[in-house]
Amino acid sequence: MKAAAARGGRVIEPPSDIPSVGRRARIADPQGAEISVFKSTSGDPPDGPVPPGHFLWNELHTTDAPKALSFYEDVLGFSHRAMDMGAAGAYYIISRGGADRGGVTSHLPGGAPPHWLPYVHVADVDATLARARRLGGTLPMNPEDIPGVGRIGILQDPIGAVLALIKPNPRQS
Repeated sequence: MKAAAARGGRVIEPPSDIPSVGRRARIADPQGAEISVFKSTSGDPPDGPVPPGHFLWNELHTTDAPKALSFYEDVLGFSHRAMDMGAAGAYYIISRGGADRGGVTSHLPGGAPPHWLPYVHVADVDATLARARRLGGTLPMNPEDIPGVGRIGILQDPIGAVLALIKPNPRQS
């Protein structure tokens, strides 16, 4: 984690072992977005389709996408490619080991500080958000279809944690 501090980030929780599970640490990038890094003692599961109920994507919302991309490339070994989103600007796909791992955008909703937004694959975004609302959650973003991606929505639980939900479009061959 010395690499994080050397490149303008901060080590929030130094590396530590979780017996029989793995090793973890928590860092912040130069803009302040925090992320936990983890290495399992049993290795990573193979890449493949992600079933409903599992995390599918992680998206960094930041004030300086190029600086963040450089940081994560140097510290975690991510590569990236840009997608032109028209008036919304560039969206960057971050990859490692040949697999897409997440995205980076300069869009910060409502003046929020830089942060990572995890996405969970669900079978029905609308029904899941309706259930979350009944249980005391709020919807910072109502469900909507994103062309070429799928249906997404964002929920905030009663104590403030935020999570995105997605039902991805079927993959094209």
